[in-house]
Order: sequence, then structure tokens, then C-alpha cells
Amino acid sequence: MKHLTLNIIVDALFGVDLSTEDWDLEPAFKRILAHFERISQTYLYLPEWIPTPENRAYRRAINTLDSAVEKLIAAHRAGDIDGPTVLNYLLESDRDWETKDLRDEIVTLLPSVVSRIPERC
Repeated sequence: MKHLTLNIIVDALFGVDLSTEDWDLEPAFKRILAHFERISQTYLYLPEWIPTPENRAYRRAINTLDSAVEKLIAAHRAGDIDGPTVLNYLLESDRDWETKDLRDEIVTLLPSVVSRIPERC
């Protein structure tokens, strides 16, 4: 049910059907959220540049998310994704969005939405 809920949220917000994409975002979100939960509950924090297994897995998850977001932005800018999506609203706003700024908005929005999906929907 959590996977279905994630698909519905991403489709509603960005007009993308995750079942037709090869992104595998759910494990990436889990890894990213687990990383932040871990560092918020520890007194000894090793910086992300230290290549621990946890930090390497976190970087891989961030790279997976970044790749998917870049594809999303490119598809919206090219007009491949039509309709009322959050990303289209941002692109149609008065602001001249840089790709980095759009990426930051999406990466901020998605994990916060995904973290609120209960484990047992």
C-alpha cells in the first residue's frame, strides 16, 4: 500500500507514473530518511565525506533522487508532461527558475511527503 500511495502522490504532484519509470525511488527515500533519523539521534556524527558504508549508501540514494528529479525537470521543460502539476505551476510562475532551484524545491517537497505515508496504509 505504501508503494501505491507513493505512486499516487508522485503522479498527482508531477504527472509521472512511477510504475513505468526505472527510478526505484522508494528505497532511495527510505535510505535518505533513515540517514537523517540516524544523525538526529546521535551525539557522534561522522561527516558525509567520510566513506563509511552508511555514507556511501546515502550518497547513492541522493544520486538516484537527483537523477530522477533532473529527468522530471527536463520532461516538464520540454512540454512532455502536461497538465496541472506542481512542477508546471512552478515553471509557469513569474519567477525564472534555475534547474538547481527547481531541484531544491522538489527534493524538499518529496521526502517530506513520503515520510508522512504510514508504513501500514
